[in-house]
Amino acid sequence: MPVRYVIASATASKLAVMADRLGSAAEFRIGSVAETWHGCSAMVLWWPFAYERHGGTPEAGIAKVLLNVRDDAPELVLATPPGPGLTTGLDPVEADREAFACAVLGACIGAYRKELPGQENSTVLIHLEAAALDRGDVEATASGIARVLREENRGPDTMNVSGPRSEQPTNQGFDCRRSPS
Repeated sequence: MPVRYVIASATASKLAVMADRLGSAAEFRIGSVAETWHGCSAMVLWWPFAYERHGGTPEAGIAKVLLNVRDDAPELVLATPPGPGLTTGLDPVEADREAFACAVLGACIGAYRKELPGQENSTVLIHLEAAALDRGDVEATASGIARVLREENRGPDTMNVSGPRSEQPTNQGFDCRRSPS
């Protein structure tokens, strides 16, 4: 059984866009992290929050798997990759939201699969606000998430690496080039 994904948000309108764009590729829950994490074995968390709450040392462009010992969220935390120079990693250009969401989520899922192979029966929470994927154009973000989930469903033999390391986080093979408009 493949990894299952839960997309959550505290904002109904954002969740509706995600549900419309992603359909059956994920389960959808509305509420805070505390209200939506149950039944999930891992969650994606924006790197400043992840390292502040769960320890570890951030590295620019690298997503990491951290252990949650606080019992306030899933056991595993997938810390998003910091930007160059340990910046927030948030791209201010609206046109790049799709590529940003794809690269960030692809890096987290890639780190999860690399560090914990055999997690096929797990469920990963992608809480939009907690993962810092709630900013800007929600349609573009949904498209980026859809690209990762689509490649996940195809399996590792179909994943492509695109762009030099300096242009995007280490995404373990997800193709995050912008789709033609």
